Amino acid sequence: MRLARTLLVVGLAIAALASVVGLSADELAEQQRLRISVDALDLGTGDPHMGTGTHHRVLYDLLFNGLVRYAPGQYPEIQPDLAVNLPESRIVDGKQVWTFELREGVMTHPFPGYPGGYEITAEDVVYSFERVRDPSRSTYASDYVGWEVAALDTYTVEITIPAPTSESLFLPLVADYMGGMIVPKLAEETMGHSEYRMNPIGTGPFKWVEYRPMERIILEAHDDYFRGRPILDEVHLVYIAEIGAAEIALRRGELEAVIGPMEQPWVEKMKGYAGIQVDVYGPGENVTLHYNMTKPPLDSLEVRKALSYAMSREFMVALFGADIAVPTYSIVPYGYLPGGVSREMLEEAGYTWELEHNPDRARELLAAAGYPGGFTLEAYISERDYYRLPYEVVQEKLRTVGIELRMTVVDHATFHQRIREDLNHLVFYNSWRPSADMYLTRFFHSASRAVVGAAPDTNFSHADMIDEYIEGARRELDPQKQEQLWQEGQLILTENAAYTTFVLLQLTTARWDNVDWGHPVVASATLYPQIDETTRILSR
Repeated sequence: MRLARTLLVVGLAIAALASVVGLSADELAEQQRLRISVDALDLGTGDPHMGTGTHHRVLYDLLFNGLVRYAPGQYPEIQPDLAVNLPESRIVDGKQVWTFELREGVMTHPFPGYPGGYEITAEDVVYSFERVRDPSRSTYASDYVGWEVAALDTYTVEITIPAPTSESLFLPLVADYMGGMIVPKLAEETMGHSEYRMNPIGTGPFKWVEYRPMERIILEAHDDYFRGRPILDEVHLVYIAEIGAAEIALRRGELEAVIGPMEQPWVEKMKGYAGIQVDVYGPGENVTLHYNMTKPPLDSLEVRKALSYAMSREFMVALFGADIAVPTYSIVPYGYLPGGVSREMLEEAGYTWELEHNPDRARELLAAAGYPGGFTLEAYISERDYYRLPYEVVQEKLRTVGIELRMTVVDHATFHQRIREDLNHLVFYNSWRPSADMYLTRFFHSASRAVVGAAPDTNFSHADMIDEYIEGARRELDPQKQEQLWQEGQLILTENAAYTTFVLLQLTTARWDNVDWGHPVVASATLYPQIDETTRILSR
């Protein structure tokens, strides 16, 4: 069945591309059209406050801006974006106030009734943050609880947050990432939400032109982009869920770039093709397995520890490759963000189940918990290889201790929907978040529990034991004390075997050697090299 499905997907992808005539390098340089594959079957939503997948972030990166932005290809450097500069905060009546001065003359993309777009003002910023705070309109509402956003004048916005926090925690929330994207008020009000979510209007370097379901999105240069008109005339985001089909399209000249899998053999293979270059860059995604502690038999601590003993980071490193996979020991990657937990910290705490591959100990714990014959677990999984393959490794390792993992493969958008409906015993989630607070809040604060939390999000384990550490770290302005609180919270999670983290996967992209991103690609918060106004196709 898998072979038949793969052949079908490859066939559909090639058929979709067959009408695209391959052009020579010089013709491409003259036309300035970049076609890049996206590892998904379809869009899902164009709403920047609702989409959660990597394929969403690629699109939103091209269409929208934040008050500040991560410098393209240079994460975690933060620069002004719609704001003129990076502000300093002040404390007023115990609350923290941030005042942003906006650029003048920032124009939206055209939309019905506004053929030239309109100028973004403080009113749009207020509207956007009101929108992102509404759980019915945003998957990021839990990050903005208690915020007060006001327009002081046409180009001045004041944001007041209930408890003072560090700059490193605040600025990511107003950056061009997740909930920080600014949605033009008049565009959504004029079009209506249903129309807007599938024809998004922003202020970014490219504008939405055409959506061909399950095939591609076509974007064109935004002539009035405030940083200058992009060099590229068009960007095509081509949906190809099967990497083999994307490779074929790239080599045939029907694509200029492919967002690749986080797998070393693939990188080595693509480097072997003449004229193709491969980018390997950070920060990557942390591969983490969340145990649903409310679903029997995973409501037993001994059972969760047994699962952890049955698995190993070494198998994941072998799966993805040593150049791609960097071992991690906490949800916050140690050495990449403040607040991460190292292997030495776990060793000192004696948390052997998180460190050892010990099937015999796993069987002993299962027997002690009343499951000497094992049991069956259920999971919906994504069709994407870098989700599916780790599940298959875990399935194999669990089988050796008598546990059967039954997996239902679905498209990536459906996978995200199913796990948020709390249907899985186990949830593999590959993630990057720009701060320890975002990691811990979204995955382990009680308010973020899937379905039942006050602001349901991605707390798939239903952890509720580290709220005080998360909230305390937010209020802590001393960086060392803040980091200690994050680490202590994660040690408690490990003590309760709420999850197992494996590796941080580095990102990969293959491209023709005449594709110039326009900036160095060291690390990207949006998990692809970032196409901007400086990206171009060179002549050969």
